[in-house]
Amino acid sequence: MHTRRWSMIPALAFLAVGVLAAEKQPKREVPNNPAKPLPGMEGGSWSLESWGNSGAFEKWTQKDRAALKLIYMAGEKDKTSFKHLTYLGADPAGKATFHVFVPPDCEKPPQIGIAFSTTAAYIWHESRIMPLKQGWNAIEFPLSAPNWKTQKTKWEFTAGIENIGAIRAVNLLVFNGKETGWLLVDGLQCSPDATGKKIAKLVEDLLGEDFVARAKAEDELVKIGRPALESLYQIRNSDRMEIILRAGALLRKIEAQEEELPKDNPELKTQILKQREEQFFDEAKRRADFVLKGVHLEREKAVKLAKEAQDELARGKLEYEKLEYTADEDKKAYKQMLDDLERYAKALQEALATLPDPEAERKKREAAMNDPAKMEAMKKETEKADAAKELDEKKMAEKIEADRKANATKPLEVPVLKPMKPKKTEDAK
Repeated sequence: MHTRRWSMIPALAFLAVGVLAAEKQPKREVPNNPAKPLPGMEGGSWSLESWGNSGAFEKWTQKDRAALKLIYMAGEKDKTSFKHLTYLGADPAGKATFHVFVPPDCEKPPQIGIAFSTTAAYIWHESRIMPLKQGWNAIEFPLSAPNWKTQKTKWEFTAGIENIGAIRAVNLLVFNGKETGWLLVDGLQCSPDATGKKIAKLVEDLLGEDFVARAKAEDELVKIGRPALESLYQIRNSDRMEIILRAGALLRKIEAQEEELPKDNPELKTQILKQREEQFFDEAKRRADFVLKGVHLEREKAVKLAKEAQDELARGKLEYEKLEYTADEDKKAYKQMLDDLERYAKALQEALATLPDPEAERKKREAAMNDPAKMEAMKKETEKADAAKELDEKKMAEKIEADRKANATKPLEVPVLKPMKPKKTEDAK
């Protein structure tokens, strides 16, 4: 049976060639963004729209800075579209702002636009196109201007954004056509509405040192629900363990709340559920990695402490034998200390012997990866898992197609209107 993970190698190689073509000098330092915006939606989960040109996206970091790298590939369509699913309320009188870096070797910079999908119906609103130049570009789109195109306007730029307080998706549109290249996106934000401002204040309390204020903020954020998700996903990138765990706990509570999913768009519904799972999985990996690093660090401390205990015990025994003028009572107390130290050091050594050594585990994994027999077994397991997943996806696609056909053949129900009785007039009386 065809298996994706191993058979995707030629396709991935093709994409890698395109990426290398887009990055003629990939190791060059990107100059600092002079605006220094706060982190925004670029740090969240993104996906590629299948109806546009091909592309890819990845987290980009340089020293202590982070951004979203968008890789766009030449194609038959006019643009590459990158989607971020969210729950967001924006100020109707505000703006959508972000910064875009175009590499200096990009001879023909693309143009860029933004689109908002609002409400559970995911009503599409697309902006006009903005030109880009080499280097950093400050981009802003007024949300109140009646120059967005929608299906209602027959795709003319004559509408405002409906239900701006219920944004469900944000798309970045890179109009590249036949061009291949890459961009960096930094500080993607919308002016918050009243709820958004309240969430920002609660998140500030959540990051503070006041325990009572933190507990109150947690309760309030859970009550607000899904509109708080965007901010919580941003602060989970903290380097503080308690913030990661606290944000993760709140995310799980809010995600467990009932959600209105699109009923007439099975593909979008699947995409939402997929992104939710990716966010949960990413957050779970982040927590596990953070705790695992802490465990490894404590193990290293314990190993160092055990060695110090053994060294001190050896020195102490020699010094004890040399004591001539110390009082017997003090010598006896010191001997008891050495006995305790020996007992604890032995127990610590025995405990450490039962703990896996991270370096030994790493070497073991590397050896397993270099073992042809084990690699073949892993490949078979991967193929088996991929085959099962492919079968599930095929069944889902067949169900979606069957639902579509059933809805297409379903007769339109036209309500029967009863004639209204004429009202009695004064003459009739």
